[in-house]
Amino acid sequence: MPRAFLPILFAVTLAIGGGARLGWIPIGGSIAGNAVGLVIALVLLVIGADFMVHGAVRLARKLGVSPFFIGVTVVAFGTSAPELAASVGAALKDSGGLAVGNVLGSNIANICLILGVTAIISPVPIERSIWRVDAPLMFILTVLASLTMLDGLFPWGRAGEGIGWRDAGFIGRIDGTLLILGLIGYVWFNARSGRIDPAEIEHEIEIELNEPAGKGSDEPQALGLKSGMLFVIGLVGLVLGADLLVLNAQSIALELGVTEAVIGLTVVAFGTSVPELVFSARAAMKGHAEIAVGNIIGSNVFNLLSVLGIASLVSPFPVPDDATGRDIWVVWGVSLVAMIVMKTHARVTRAEGIFLVAAYLTYTLAVYVA
Repeated sequence: MPRAFLPILFAVTLAIGGGARLGWIPIGGSIAGNAVGLVIALVLLVIGADFMVHGAVRLARKLGVSPFFIGVTVVAFGTSAPELAASVGAALKDSGGLAVGNVLGSNIANICLILGVTAIISPVPIERSIWRVDAPLMFILTVLASLTMLDGLFPWGRAGEGIGWRDAGFIGRIDGTLLILGLIGYVWFNARSGRIDPAEIEHEIEIELNEPAGKGSDEPQALGLKSGMLFVIGLVGLVLGADLLVLNAQSIALELGVTEAVIGLTVVAFGTSVPELVFSARAAMKGHAEIAVGNIIGSNVFNLLSVLGIASLVSPFPVPDDATGRDIWVVWGVSLVAMIVMKTHARVTRAEGIFLVAAYLTYTLAVYVA
């Protein structure tokens, strides 16, 4: 869809979503109605995040902030903003299953669907440092972050039963603090070791904005005001979209007789992963398929450490049994597969891309059949 139509689509969905939330527009009461509400929520999340990151990038450029700084902060946050908004919204409404399912499902989608689609469009070259350091580091951090959800498997987790320093199968504020500290350490490591390449960051910004990644400090004042308004409007869309998403996802789960975690793992995870999918596909079509790998690795780490961390700091929540019994292990498995695929042939081939997409479709089907 051309970018010129995005403001119109966003304005329409924002008006409908706001009317539905205030009770002025009758959406809900049936699976079909809730499905419409869910689509509206996902549109608000995706386009809201797009507007917010574009507004923030242009504001930063007007202030003369370097493209490198913009990339490692605003752009990196922007593609994971839908997951963050959806998970925080779910946590606030005591829907921990939806929050956990969203994060785990998004990470599975990032590796299997997004990397797979990118490789099908254009085989993805993998630098030596990625399969030797970045991919293994993603796997290690995935395992360590998952331990906050697997407390019930360990003696100290079972012993608490709600009264110890950490509850069994529960992500509390201590867990959230550890996750945020892990994210800070991850960013510090990448910055300190020089693993964040300024040239690659500039490519990312060019792809995001479809224009050169200059500082833009000579932009007129009116453009700065427009950028600020774009950021605020995008933020409003994120907040409203997250609220509608949780309400309609809960209703659909109730109507279909499935858990919130299943909806989070599939519908919500796919919807909130759309920014990463669009960015990676656009990068591949512009001849920068390698950037997609950094986007996927960074997004997976951000989802686990930041999204889960912030959501649990806002409102601690329990971990569904399906997550500890199946989905966490699937995330471990696909992360391990990603390392193997990235190492073979020093690229992700089209055949491997087809395999990854097929694996994602098979997993999605299995979640509903189980």
